[in-house]
Order: sequence, then C-alpha cells, then structure tokens
Amino acid sequence: MEYVDGQSLAEILRHSISLGHWISREQSLRYLANLAEAVIHAHASSILHRDIKPENVIISRQDEAKLTDFGIAKIESQQDGFGRTNNQTVDGARTGTCEYMSPEQLNGKPLDYQSDLFSLGIVAYLLLSKRHPFCHHSGLFSISELISHGRWPIDRAPLGEIASDSVVDVVLKLLEFDPKDRPQSAADLLGAIRSSEVSGLLCPHCGAPNVHVAVFCNQCGRSLRRDTSTDNRARGRAAALTDEGVAASEAGNWDLAVAKYKTALLEDGTYARALGNLGYALSRFGRYDEAVVVLDRAIRLEEHPLCYDYRAFALSKLLRNEEALSSIDKAIAISPQNVNYMVSRAHILLLLGRRNDAMGQLKQVLELDPGNTRASDLRSRIY
Repeated sequence: MEYVDGQSLAEILRHSISLGHWISREQSLRYLANLAEAVIHAHASSILHRDIKPENVIISRQDEAKLTDFGIAKIESQQDGFGRTNNQTVDGARTGTCEYMSPEQLNGKPLDYQSDLFSLGIVAYLLLSKRHPFCHHSGLFSISELISHGRWPIDRAPLGEIASDSVVDVVLKLLEFDPKDRPQSAADLLGAIRSSEVSGLLCPHCGAPNVHVAVFCNQCGRSLRRDTSTDNRARGRAAALTDEGVAASEAGNWDLAVAKYKTALLEDGTYARALGNLGYALSRFGRYDEAVVVLDRAIRLEEHPLCYDYRAFALSKLLRNEEALSSIDKAIAISPQNVNYMVSRAHILLLLGRRNDAMGQLKQVLELDPGNTRASDLRSRIY
C-alpha cells in the first residue's frame, strides 16, 4: 500500500475556513477527479470502500487527493476454497460514518458499488458547494430522518458557480435515493470533469472561452461569476481591508494586520493580494506551514513574483530547500532584473551547500547593483 505524506481533506477544509476562504474551484475539481479515479480502481479490483469521507482523503504534497483507510472495506465476489464469500467485516453490520453513508448503508442492507458512489457524491457536493447536501438550518438530518425521506430535494444552485452543468448533473445522480438510479461507475464523474476542463465556459463580459476551473477571464481579466456587481463590491471591501492590513504591518502591528487580511478574505476569498500579504505575515510569526498553504492559494489565483519570494522564504525555514529554490526561480523568471530575488536565490543556494553557485549569483547582483548591502553582507559571511 502506498505511503502518502500530507494532510487529510477534512483538516485542509477546516484550515481553509479558519483563514476565511474555501479551496479553489481548480482544487475542488482536481481532488474530485483524483477520488473518482481511486474509486474506479478500487471497484475494478472488486473492493467496496464503505467509508468515503474527507477524513479518509489525504492531500499529498503534490496537491493530489488519495483515498485511504480501507480498514472497513469489503472484498466483493471473492470466495475461499469452501465457496464462502471473503469479507473483511461482518455482513449486515453498519460500518462507515453516518453523515457520508448511503440510505441502504444506513438501513443495514446489502451494499454494492453504488453505495460508494453515493458517499462520493456527498463529498463532491461538499467540495463544490461548501456544505453537506443534506444539511438544513438545524444541522445534518438524523439517520432516521434520512432513511424515512425516501427521496429528498437537493439544491442544485450552490453547485453552479463552480462546476459545469454536466458535472452538476452527475453529482446529483450520485445522490439518488435508489441505487439503481445512480451511475454505474465513478467514470461518469471523471468523464464530466475532464470534459468540462476541455469545453470550458464563456466569459459573461467579453464572451471569450475559458477552462471551467478558471476564476478570471483569460482575455478581459474580469470575474467569471455571474453576479459581477456583488463581486465588485466585495472586491472593493477586500482591497480596503488589505490596505488597512498593510498600514498595520508598516506600524509593526502584525496581529492587527493578520486580522485585517483574514477579514478581507471573508469578503472575497479570491483576492490574491490579501492572500499574499497574509502568507508573508504568517511567516513573520514563524507559522511557515500555514504560510506555504496560503501562498500556494495566492499563486493559483495570480502568479505574482513576491508570492513566490515569500513562499521560498517559508519553505527554506521548513528546510525544504529544493522547493524553495524552485519557487525563487519562478519569481526571477517573472521579474528577471529584480536583484532582491537574486540575493534570496544566493542564500538558498548556500543552504543547499552550493557555495560556488551562490558566489556567482552574488557577483551578478553586485554587477547590476554595486551598492546592494544584502548581497555585500551575504558575500562577506561566505568569506
């Protein structure tokens, strides 16, 4: 079994909420595609997972979703030498986590692959809408209430801003009460996601085609959301709060700065400038792991060289120096004449033990900017 180094999806979602934003639509769709592939593979191997939920999904350092914890999985249609079915758990026993169980699983009925697909549908709905599909004002439905409903209305609207119609259609089919009404395979979800990535959507302002996971139009740069008046007001409030955060940081009040940036992200979770500044502020507090997560989010929205620079610093503090070098190289690729990024690169090269390369980088800096004190100080430390 593969060892996966990372955090659970549940932890990442809780952390995202604490920072005032949700994971990006690109991440949501990528994670769902990864999970669909995992379920396809498990079912092809005659394995019924029976406990698909965010806690059992690990997000690797490569930002891929891995389905884990097959501890209560059932091997379907495999028999021992006496013709008996080989199950890892006792048939008829209710296993799994109630909030992510299918109706037949809640009823203790025999399960097939469609039960896993129902659980996958709940995770999909959660990722795309930020809430559980069977959640109302008082919280989750009780088990008995969910079983007794038979059929229930599921709100389609929250899915529409992130996913294409074809993806939404499949997610809602996964959540059908009757297993016979659900898709036969997770391949339906994977195919819809892959199709949406290719077909994309049209910008409501200029009509340009965009991949469906895009946040802003690649032609006019405006938001791909439909309610742009609301977006513009939220962006304006986020910008003002970010300005207040910058002023607080310049005055040395980093606690207030962090609070302002987080409040800005509650207004507009896609405001890259607030994310970048928050990542830098978290680094100031030594919260380097959190800083990397936030800066990754900022970079996905806007590849700003400063975010790559801040990210390189945080990674170097975590002793992830090869990743730090890659990050600062991206900053330099965007802004090749920025000597500060070059000095940062020299410092990372030293951390990697590449003294000669670091000296060569500092020489280049001092040729471009003879009075650069950072470069001079670092060179004197090497000598």
